Amino acid sequence: RGNLAIDVAAAGKSVNAMKAALGGTARLELRDGAVKGVDIGAALRRARTLLGSQAAPAAGAREQTEFSELSASFQIKNGVARNDDLDLKAPLFRVAGAGSIDLARSTIDYVAKASVVATTEGQAGRERDQLAGITLPVRVSGPLDAMKYDVDFRAVAQDAAKTRVGERVKEEVEQRREKLEDQVRDRLKGLIRR
Repeated sequence: RGNLAIDVAAAGKSVNAMKAALGGTARLELRDGAVKGVDIGAALRRARTLLGSQAAPAAGAREQTEFSELSASFQIKNGVARNDDLDLKAPLFRVAGAGSIDLARSTIDYVAKASVVATTEGQAGRERDQLAGITLPVRVSGPLDAMKYDVDFRAVAQDAAKTRVGERVKEEVEQRREKLEDQVRDRLKGLIRR
């Protein structure tokens, strides 16, 4: 369910020529649906293992990403629709993205970035804690009728490592700050007694 607003113009002597000349804008707002061919939830579950970079299998007919809200706008020029503001909301994750769809050639080149919702209440709370704050890049490419996606697990591992190092540094700074505050407090007490 949703709304689709299209304001486009094209000219040409054939359907392919019209597709190649297509220009204008489009806006999409959907609710309670699914994107077929890619399962971002499964990719996020695989990311938990933080393996090295590897390609995900080709998109299958059964794979899909269910969402509660999806919005995107497109600028179309010479038959290529460009999107820079994908906003997909699902119960356990959010997806932002940017890329292009070549309407004349029926191909896609798009990078979606999925991140786990920060709250850990409810489903898979502990597993989601391990992925909180980590972004999973997913490249969708190829012909529209046989899209493939690749998940960059190496980027996930690097992101996780940075997050862990940052958390350790914060903990160390906090511990040292508390010790320093205690030392200053003790010295001030000593000065006041004199």
